[in-house]
Amino acid sequence: MVDGVLDSLEIRETTMSHKPRYGVGIRLLRDVDIRKAVQNGYIHIDPFSDDLVQPTSYDIRVSHVVGVEYDDSANSHREFSYRIEEFDVVTVHPRESVLFRSLEYFEFPPDMFAYIILRSTYARLLVSTSCLGHIECGWSGHLLIEIANLSSHSCVQIRNGDALATLKIYQLEDPPVSVYAKYLL
Repeated sequence: MVDGVLDSLEIRETTMSHKPRYGVGIRLLRDVDIRKAVQNGYIHIDPFSDDLVQPTSYDIRVSHVVGVEYDDSANSHREFSYRIEEFDVVTVHPRESVLFRSLEYFEFPPDMFAYIILRSTYARLLVSTSCLGHIECGWSGHLLIEIANLSSHSCVQIRNGDALATLKIYQLEDPPVSVYAKYLL
C-alpha cells in the first residue's frame, strides 16, 4: 500500500510540475519584523507606539470623525466632500454607523501591503464593518474606518485614541509592477 501511495504522489508531482505558476511568495510580518521595518524607516507609521505591536499585527487608533457632505444641486451626479473633526467620545447608537480616521499616518513601500481587521473587543459588542479592506503596496495616508453598531438596544462608545482595528502586514518576495496612489486624506 505504501508503494502505491508513493507512486501516486510521484505521478501527481510530475503532472503538477508542468503547470505554469503564478504569484510570488508572501511573508507575514511578526512583532520583531514590524519593529525592525519601522526602526529602519522601511515602513512609516506616525505616531508609532511599541505598545500597539501585537505578535503578528499592529493596532491602529482613531483620532477623528469623518463626516461626508453631499451636494445634489443642479448636477446629475452627487458631489461630496469630507469634514474631519476631532472628538473626545463618540456614542454609536443602535443601527448607526460612523466613519473614523486613523490617528496614524502610514507610508507603505512598494513590496508591502496590509489587511485591516476589526479588533475582537468591538466585535463582541456587536460592532461590525461592511469591509475594512486592505492597504495596497505603495499606499500612504490616514486610514478611514467605518463601523456599524448592529445591536438593537446597546450603544457603543468610542474614545479618541481607542485601538479600533489591527493591521496584518505582509511583504511580497517581489514588488508588483504598479503601486496604488489614490484617495489620500
